[in-house]
Amino acid sequence: MRFSRIFEDKGAGPVGLRSQESGVGRGVEWQSDDTFQMGDVSFRTGVVNRFKSSSNHFMLVKHPRMIVRYEALISTLHPRRIVELGICEGGSTAFFYLLARPERLVAVDVKSSPTAGLEAFVNKHGLQDRVHTHYGFDQADVSRLRQLVVNEFAREQIDLVVDDASHLLGPTRASFNVLFPLLRPGGVFVIEDWSAEHRLEVGLRALEQSDQTVRATLEEHVRSGRPAATPLSVLVFELVLASAYAPELFTEIVVADGWAHVVRGPEDADPETFDLSRMYSDVARALIGGAT
Repeated sequence: MRFSRIFEDKGAGPVGLRSQESGVGRGVEWQSDDTFQMGDVSFRTGVVNRFKSSSNHFMLVKHPRMIVRYEALISTLHPRRIVELGICEGGSTAFFYLLARPERLVAVDVKSSPTAGLEAFVNKHGLQDRVHTHYGFDQADVSRLRQLVVNEFAREQIDLVVDDASHLLGPTRASFNVLFPLLRPGGVFVIEDWSAEHRLEVGLRALEQSDQTVRATLEEHVRSGRPAATPLSVLVFELVLASAYAPELFTEIVVADGWAHVVRGPEDADPETFDLSRMYSDVARALIGGAT
């Protein structure tokens, strides 16, 4: 197992990042620090000033650094079968298709209403046989997720899974347990926004130093209706611990700001019984406070 940590210049724009990566830029033409073009389809990146996507103009809720990472990953991996958890405004689904041109891309989202812009994109380009979207789909619904993979891929192994869905430990681990064993050796599972809870805490602490009233209001808004959650970072720690016990199953783990991915190794894993939380000892569990 090789464990990697990516350090990046937070202030670098897309052009600066692209110059540091081999194979980057295939199909992506940056127009500004937060917008790029792929053929006749335009994308705007970021998490603020969101808008509804259309068939040729997408809101892509990711930092430009993420786009650079995916360019580098996909140019090396050449994925033919992709599963995406979390559709949002459809920008990432369109981006993944245009970048990888896979045989099949299956995307699911918990929201019940389809993303109109993405569906228009699929219809406009005649991609109904290659891009399949499923709405009202809870990533933690293990039996439904297993059945979906059977229906969509039969016995074909998956090349790439991208989890940008709930960002909660329980549902994310549930999806990982189903999908990771179904990756081909060398396939990659990406977990986005694993550090979200910690970044929120950093922001709240900064506000505490300046304006406690604003901090209290923001914290109430952000956490309203949400149960106290174990940070998703626990899953990253679990991956590192599990790799010590099964190095031929987890051959590489890459961790960066808001991004973690694990490369599946050649060791067999039973899809019916695989459980990441049981792949390391109680001694190792104590290192993460016994979080479940």
